[in-house]
Amino acid sequence: MAAAVDVRPHAVGPERILVATDLEVAGDAAVRVALARAQKTGAQVAVCHVCEDCAGGEQKVREQLRGLLGSDADHVEVMVHEGAPADQIGQCAQAWHANLVVIGRPEHPTGILRRLFRPGVVDQVLRHTPCRVLVTRREPASGRVIVGVDADQPLPILEAAADEVAQRPGGSVIVAHWIPPVGSAMTTLSDAAVPLVSWEDLVASALPPIEAAVRAAGLHAEVRVMAGDPGRGLCELAGELAADLVIVGTHGRSGLARIALGSVAERVANDAPSSVMVVRLGDTP
Repeated sequence: MAAAVDVRPHAVGPERILVATDLEVAGDAAVRVALARAQKTGAQVAVCHVCEDCAGGEQKVREQLRGLLGSDADHVEVMVHEGAPADQIGQCAQAWHANLVVIGRPEHPTGILRRLFRPGVVDQVLRHTPCRVLVTRREPASGRVIVGVDADQPLPILEAAADEVAQRPGGSVIVAHWIPPVGSAMTTLSDAAVPLVSWEDLVASALPPIEAAVRAAGLHAEVRVMAGDPGRGLCELAGELAADLVIVGTHGRSGLARIALGSVAERVANDAPSSVMVVRLGDTP
């Protein structure tokens, strides 16, 4: 079931974008995405590179940036550190007060990519970074953005989505919420027959507060309530619609420096065919 909601655009706030680069294809793509965002919004950009042996590391990053920016590359702050990539990226984000980290995920990592972006490292960046994280993949340029929300805390992610969508004029937005499938059979409770709640009743209960949150966030969006697993559902919907971006939230559980990533967000960041933005719920970006 779907409903259309149309209200005024949401205001876009300033960004401090930290882009993690591996100096290879995935890192180059992440830098391009970050620079494109900065050109639209006037955001400040810094680049972080983590290496095993950092001799000449800053020069290599500068060369990468000059290939993209020319002489303007000299105005971009560069951070080069040795150590565990996820830890160093998270620490740089916190120290630099970033409100967005952009990182690429290669489809088939080899060589240095296998070390920097081996399975689990991007996941660790998502867990350890105290702000929004944009995991970039090749976008199909369909203009479609999918926003996954839960019933408990929809507004923060919808507000973040409104800021993001404002940078993508002309696109379409689908706000999606999944609930477990139900049947219409009878069950017993204390020896009394009690009808299970119907699917129509569940939709009727879930849809209005989500629509209200969409209006409050200033989004023009189609709202869908569907049955099934939200992680799987978001990935499948992104594939079916050739979405450019999926936006999903995660709840912080142990402070800004060490935040546990929810299973839905983790699955979507790993398996969705599109770029994925993970938004901290309860944290100020």
